[in-house]
Amino acid sequence: MTAARPYPPVILVMHDDAVLRQRITEQIAAWSDGSIEAVGLRDFSELKSTVRARMGRSAEHPLRLVGVIASPTQVGAQRVAIQEFIRSAGYPDSQFAVLPGDDRFKASPKKKESIFVDRVAAREFQRQVENLFHDWIPEHPEVRFTGREGCRAANLQRLLFLYGISYDWQDDGAPEILAVIDGEKHDGTLGLVYEKLILGGQYSYDLDDPYDLVIVGAGPAGLSAALSAGRAGLRTLVVESDRPGGNAAVCVNLIDNYIGFPGGVTGTKLVKLALEQLRDVEVDLRPTIRATGISKDARNPNRFHISVTGAGRNERLSAGLVLIASGQSPGRLFPEDSYTARIESELQATMDIRYVFEAHHADKVDGLRVVIVGGGDTAGQAALLYHISGASVVLLTTDVKMSGELHEELQAEGIPVLPGRPIVRLERDSGEILAVARNAATGDLERYSADRIHVLIGGTPNTGWLDSTSVSLDGHAYIQTDSHVGKPDLSFCTSEPGIFAAGDVRVNTRRRVGQSAGQGAAAVAAMEEYLRTKRGRGYLWEEVLSDQPPSQWRKWQQALQRAAERQTPRTAATP
Repeated sequence: MTAARPYPPVILVMHDDAVLRQRITEQIAAWSDGSIEAVGLRDFSELKSTVRARMGRSAEHPLRLVGVIASPTQVGAQRVAIQEFIRSAGYPDSQFAVLPGDDRFKASPKKKESIFVDRVAAREFQRQVENLFHDWIPEHPEVRFTGREGCRAANLQRLLFLYGISYDWQDDGAPEILAVIDGEKHDGTLGLVYEKLILGGQYSYDLDDPYDLVIVGAGPAGLSAALSAGRAGLRTLVVESDRPGGNAAVCVNLIDNYIGFPGGVTGTKLVKLALEQLRDVEVDLRPTIRATGISKDARNPNRFHISVTGAGRNERLSAGLVLIASGQSPGRLFPEDSYTARIESELQATMDIRYVFEAHHADKVDGLRVVIVGGGDTAGQAALLYHISGASVVLLTTDVKMSGELHEELQAEGIPVLPGRPIVRLERDSGEILAVARNAATGDLERYSADRIHVLIGGTPNTGWLDSTSVSLDGHAYIQTDSHVGKPDLSFCTSEPGIFAAGDVRVNTRRRVGQSAGQGAAAVAAMEEYLRTKRGRGYLWEEVLSDQPPSQWRKWQQALQRAAERQTPRTAATP
């Protein structure tokens, strides 16, 4: 177990309007998913007293001051005084910024209403807060990066902001991003940040441990299943090829249909809460580990070996049960074996074609021509963010599937949303990309010039690594379960006994966070039912679960079995 993470960094907000001051601090905390502590202050005198008071508690709660944001009315001649004070107080690395003018905030916003007059004002202030954090480089940051600033760097920087991880980034122009943590050099990847800085060694895995359950994938389905399995006493390992949370962790939309979050919740916050819950149960979690195959254990055909790769080596895990919750990969425009797919891949290597969207993609894009392919909520949100950032946007789709409210907002902003335009190919002409779409109404081909293309058309199941197993897939490579494989009485089971599937990788998925989380929990209940199946004079769990050493689940079953054996049936007395 590594040392605990430092206390959250702090941003101080000066504004004389108490209500607006409170709402601004709440907004900053929401943007950072609670990883940054925002403190509201009335004026300069309260700034000084707050900093001195917090410094007085430095031993138990050291103040990690990112910076001060003051309203224009508070700045004036005090700008220099504020900057000199925070430096003289011992925070030379802290930054200073000015709040947007009061005309960028609504006069009397309702409780759940945005405090900003429009999305442009909100996005501009959000960028300002994130830039404040980016420019803050304390004397001893938690990680130091070198590498070219760009899309990969922005992905990492966004994650660091959402977890309040202090960093120093030196742009040396190199395409490879390197990270230095505690004096050790590593490849700078999202998985590395999770493993070393966020999880911090609190989870691990043991190659020699005969796990009761190995879960492949740490999205909503996998994390929900891990929690249920841990509570049930099953010795459980979760492996994840990238970072926990799956597609939900990078979702640009608020998850507003998940029970318990009436105002909606970001995917990152949902993952944070899930990881906190997992700390209370005996579950091992390992990011940056990719499953590459499943085979039967030669010594015990009721158990499995899972081949995994990661950290430059290949390994094999032992599991009594397997839950496949490996989710989906972003959808491609064309079938993988087609000529158009080859052209697509060649263009992607030299042109700006992206298959995911995150909010920072729409930064610094003034004048950029963007074509978005897709008709769902993510495509709509991407179009809106690009538009308010000054890009020229057109959205091409076969069918509009986004919410009616979002569609109306796009129309109000004058963003072209063109249904009935399937993409037939991509072309390159004089250094620019052309998206060629067929107008379904007229049959004509239409060409749309772009500096960047986002393909946001759903996903394809991550099941290619199952080629060597007997797990049945449907015609679209989704895993078939229960009634689809002739086992209607055992939910989430696959055609291979002992292997289950849940979430977006399963047949008939609806790509909903709530549905995936529910499936993960329900799949564990189905596994317990499977383990309690009668086998001769005993139970299946006696053959599937290892007793070296026995897990808590096995111990509980053994105790119940002994209790049942001690009970002898009562016989009626003979007259």
